[in-house]
Amino acid sequence: MAAIDKVFLNLNTKLRKFKSEFGMEFRERVEARTPVITGKLQGGWGFEMKATDIEVYNVEPYASFVEFGTEHMAPRGMLRATLLEAEQIAEVAAQKAGLK
Repeated sequence: MAAIDKVFLNLNTKLRKFKSEFGMEFRERVEARTPVITGKLQGGWGFEMKATDIEVYNVEPYASFVEFGTEHMAPRGMLRATLLEAEQIAEVAAQKAGLK
């Protein structure tokens, strides 16, 4: 294996680790913001690493109602509030991935 191939392999490994750490940190923070009645909504969060990004989702069908509210319920903004912390989450992920 050529030296440049080793550099790119190492970089690719660190990038995958960063994405994984970012996803886990994001999920932990959004879970902490999620209101708990039965725990199903809080436990429904997950993330999937894609080729170029990370998809964060909740499997509970009512998650969007809690996030954005309804005419009978105020929005909770779990995802949106966590997105405001993206820079901090990236810092934590970079440290855990060995990029800093």
